[in-house]
Amino acid sequence: MKFRTELIVPVQQDRLKMDSRVLLLGSCFSEVVGRRLQGNKLCAAVNPFGVIFNPISILTLMELAMKGETVPEHTYLKRGELHCSYLAHSDFSESDLDLLKLRLNKSMNDFSEMLENADCLFLTFGTSIVYTTRKSGLLVANCHKQPAAEFEKRFLKVGEIVERAAGVFEKLKSANPKLKIILTVSPVRHTKEGIENNQVSKSILRLACEELKQQFGHVRYFPSYELLLDDLRDYRFFSDDLVHPSMEGEEYVWEKFAKAYLSDEVHDFIKKWTKLKRAVEHRPFHPETLSHQKFVRKTIEQLRGLESTVDVEQEIRIMQGQLKE
Repeated sequence: MKFRTELIVPVQQDRLKMDSRVLLLGSCFSEVVGRRLQGNKLCAAVNPFGVIFNPISILTLMELAMKGETVPEHTYLKRGELHCSYLAHSDFSESDLDLLKLRLNKSMNDFSEMLENADCLFLTFGTSIVYTTRKSGLLVANCHKQPAAEFEKRFLKVGEIVERAAGVFEKLKSANPKLKIILTVSPVRHTKEGIENNQVSKSILRLACEELKQQFGHVRYFPSYELLLDDLRDYRFFSDDLVHPSMEGEEYVWEKFAKAYLSDEVHDFIKKWTKLKRAVEHRPFHPETLSHQKFVRKTIEQLRGLESTVDVEQEIRIMQGQLKE
């Protein structure tokens, strides 16, 4: 008897290699995947402007970066004693406006370079419910706790997302022909908007992703939303807030992603690296013993064997700090 419907994600032909450069943008689920890529020593950059939930704000930042423009002046605002921007997460806030502009514009320059050189762009769309300022009509990435009366709320339309994304994807393909794009809908539930609205919102995003996948040969869809909500389909795989995936849920989705999108070369490396990482993280009760000193030297030797493939300088320093003369 079967008690669940497992979702099988097909193994991709153009899987990520050890030297692949990955740029991940969007909701906090991009950070879930990004942290695991970084933890396994792949070159991954995650959310240079912080967590961004709606696709239009993500695409706006991409357009600015491709044009070589800075963050527009009209997007800045002051919240209490802090300055921030409607295009970025509240992580980007400073008491000094010039310092904030310096940070954001540096991120924009770095972001532009990432887009030009990335091998893979991973976009996580979190919500299609957006807020626009009543005063200027600006669609914001973050309301920064401003009064609700200052905004109008609406659903994005499927065609609106597809048209905007198609224009950006075409330009990206010209600027960076090798770039592959992976779209996904975040499994994080936006229950503050109401269960019904959350379902409508995710449906809009899913339809937009499907249309873009059909339209562009270099665009793929990874079913993170379906894996958690339909494959696992159980509150055991959500954290205590019943909104975010639990560690087990995240791990399950990651394993599905890794099997489909990471090359055999990367899987082989991860097997070696997982053992070495445990060795580096091990904290002995008696570091001065001969057996532990032998263990430290062997680990350093194994780490040095990876120097031509990945940066292990920090791990080597950690182990060298345990050596006794």
